[in-house]
Amino acid sequence: MKKLLIILIVLLWLFFPFGMIAQQLSGKLIDENSQPLPYANVVLLSLPDSAFVSGTISGEDGSFTLEATSGNQIVKISSIGYKTVCKPVSPANIGIVQLVSDAQMLGEVVVKGNLPVTRMKGDAMVTSVENSVLSKVGSANDVLTKIPGITKKQDAFEVFGKGTPLITSVS
Repeated sequence: MKKLLIILIVLLWLFFPFGMIAQQLSGKLIDENSQPLPYANVVLLSLPDSAFVSGTISGEDGSFTLEATSGNQIVKISSIGYKTVCKPVSPANIGIVQLVSDAQMLGEVVVKGNLPVTRMKGDAMVTSVENSVLSKVGSANDVLTKIPGITKKQDAFEVFGKGTPLITSVS
């Protein structure tokens, strides 16, 4: 009976170590204007390797709760537009955490655009050759063979299913 009691105590000690008692970790996030910060990422990481333990997001009122399993953990709080904050797990109530804005000025931006070479205009398909790749193809006949929907049959051109195309020159 005494051996059975000792074995039972050893098994309980192995499967339920005393250092693994979970504690409720809570806090509230605010911004620089003391307004609640909703939808921020709150992640519990173990030390020393920063392995993920658990995570949540802050509620509409900026509050969050997590289950911490040991004292050797940290809480990492991040949100887009704010600097990331890391806090130790103890005490269990982290309290109010104010996140500081992390605004960054972008450099100059250049936006380029090109009109499509071939586009629909009314019920006609219009292809602009000037200032396009087609201007370097060669003769006018070579250009016409590169336009989508046009084929060359003997000495004449044909639009798929439509007949002879109307070819004009615009100066």
